Amino acid sequence: MTPHRLIREAEAVLVSSVAEVLELLSPLDGRLLRPPGERRPTDELSADELRVFEVIPARGSLGAGEASLRAGVAVPTCLALLNRLAERGFVIQAEDGGWRLGQLRPDQATV
Repeated sequence: MTPHRLIREAEAVLVSSVAEVLELLSPLDGRLLRPPGERRPTDELSADELRVFEVIPARGSLGAGEASLRAGVAVPTCLALLNRLAERGFVIQAEDGGWRLGQLRPDQATV
């Protein structure tokens, strides 16, 4: 079969960058693989910190009790983790007492 036929019948894909190759190789859940050496601020979080961080909604806020349930950690542990995340700019305490995502940019990470 010719390369043109492979492309036409979706047996092959054209790519124009390493990012597109990584996207094609990414897991089925849709997360892109990062090129080696590219780091995110969350890479240095502990497993528990990451679990708590990941349950904080992108919009609105979440109380510590609900966050502890969703993250699968005890409430006192969750509060301690939320405070550590807040110290590093990952989350902030909302006016309603809940927690929301901070405005952390990759260049601001203090991990």
